[in-house]
Amino acid sequence: MHFVWSYGGSGTPSLYVNGAKLPVAAGATSYNVPGSFIGKGYDFVGGRIDEVRISSIERSSNWVCACYMNMASNGVFNPYGAPEYGGAPGVNNGIGATNVTLSSADLNGTLVSTGMFDTAVFAYWGPSDGGTTASAWANTNTWTSPQSPGDFTTHAAGLSANTAYYYRFAATNQSGTSWASASSVFITGNVWINWRSDASEIGPTPGTFTVYRVATATNGALAVNYAVGGTAGNGVDYATLTGSITIPDGTDAVALVVSPYYDHFLEGTETVQVTVASGPYMIGAPSNALLSIADAGTLSLTWNDAGANALASTPANWAGGVAPVAGDSVVLDGTTSKNMTWDLNIPIQSWYQVGYLGTVTVATIYGPAGFTNLTILGDCTISNGVLTQVANPAYVNYETNRLSVSVGGNLIVGSNAAIDVTGQGYWAAYGPGAPPGNAAAAHGGIGAGNGSLTEQCYGSIVAPTDLGSGGRGNPYSGGGAIRLMVSGTVRHDGLMCANGQGGGYYTGSGGSIYLVAGALTGSGAILASGGNGPATHSMAGGGRISLAVTNANADFSGYTGPVQAYSGQSAGPTAYNAGAGTVYLRQAGQGPNEGTLILDNTICLPPATRKSART
Repeated sequence: MHFVWSYGGSGTPSLYVNGAKLPVAAGATSYNVPGSFIGKGYDFVGGRIDEVRISSIERSSNWVCACYMNMASNGVFNPYGAPEYGGAPGVNNGIGATNVTLSSADLNGTLVSTGMFDTAVFAYWGPSDGGTTASAWANTNTWTSPQSPGDFTTHAAGLSANTAYYYRFAATNQSGTSWASASSVFITGNVWINWRSDASEIGPTPGTFTVYRVATATNGALAVNYAVGGTAGNGVDYATLTGSITIPDGTDAVALVVSPYYDHFLEGTETVQVTVASGPYMIGAPSNALLSIADAGTLSLTWNDAGANALASTPANWAGGVAPVAGDSVVLDGTTSKNMTWDLNIPIQSWYQVGYLGTVTVATIYGPAGFTNLTILGDCTISNGVLTQVANPAYVNYETNRLSVSVGGNLIVGSNAAIDVTGQGYWAAYGPGAPPGNAAAAHGGIGAGNGSLTEQCYGSIVAPTDLGSGGRGNPYSGGGAIRLMVSGTVRHDGLMCANGQGGGYYTGSGGSIYLVAGALTGSGAILASGGNGPATHSMAGGGRISLAVTNANADFSGYTGPVQAYSGQSAGPTAYNAGAGTVYLRQAGQGPNEGTLILDNTICLPPATRKSART
């Protein structure tokens, strides 16, 4: 055991046992350690005392712990470095044989340490391995004592062509002889490489090169160096090739295998090129070879109802029990109508939703980081079912969730499909357009309340992304936010809706729809209106819609569907209707703030029956 009793002349002494401080009562002059006793009044300690140290100053707890650990565990404070040599020298075969020809080679070694005495260095070589017996080697070169640590090279000439040779360095001083850890092999002949087979991501199926040496020089294992190139990434598209391979003793060839990864990306055929590099041999022809890796393309995964939850990240929810990864294609068909929450922050190749009658909730959020956008690299087809967002949390005045999707190809929304975020915005009585009293909410248009109109419009006209606000009626939330960035053409024949929630008095305002596409066609509805209600109640303002087409000469002549950001509509003549939201249209050739702005509140009731309205 390790004991330290520390006392500075006043106060309470400190007792440490095995580096740890133990509690000591004030004024104590002794302490009972179970099994051992030390202190005034006792004259023994269990066991023998190995060392006693007395200091003239009081020691700190860190000092005591360090002293104990240096004796108890060498590995804690004493790092282990390279071995240190005593009297004997240290030597190895350095970088191996270089500058090999049919009749000569440079044999390299390194004297690592001379030990404690003057040292001589020796290089031994021959067609057979003499091991650590100097007399068993056919040839020797000597550097007489004393030699300094460093690199040594001897030129071995008069060698036989197409033959395998061994060499080994040794060093000697009065403490004895040290040898390199093993003999090195070199051959006075060629090494070359051939293509054997191509690889494929399908399977996956490995590809193969074969590395050869001359058949008359097969004794000894020969290390062959190589460089890797090609369009495929080493360690990315296939298992890492290290740059060195060994032809086994007694053989003249070895297979160099390229094991491809299936990476789910559409990349086309890629290549791997291997070139023989310098080593203990001559480089023959061919010195390089090329193989190809066939691309498997993308994997299509089909949604099913096998999982215990509705998350896209759950493997059991997909046919085959594998969740999508980046580059896969997603299929939702008639296999199941189980709802899905898409929670995978990965780019996918395509989205094919045909025959599916469920609802897909895309868990995209506002903000600079996290799952802010669902990226579809190719086409997106939604022929059936619903695409929506996660509802914004209740009782908060900040925006958390929205529906944001980018499509690299074309987007099709069929006549039986909907992108619908109705009532998914701010909770009732929350949001920048929420009224201070009993009234409906505003957004792109002002809300109404008991015959008055509240001035609470907010958000962008040309690039709207805000949620609609909640009215005072419960649970009348505002509309959500839809953001669609489509590189190709949008064919929209279904419903695209960000209406506020209605059904009673003081409804929620319309949300946002922001669509940028190469072109827009179809006859579907695009709506961001305030929530509707019965007679005698106040309705909410409309939301905001922005549609932009970017292809050369593109306009909106091919789109015949309604585009509406009306205020909420009421069924009675004494209802208090609110203000229209905004509809912004920008076609090719127009700048970011150019285009057409529409304020339209053409609601169902004739103008003469409206209590109050603004357009």
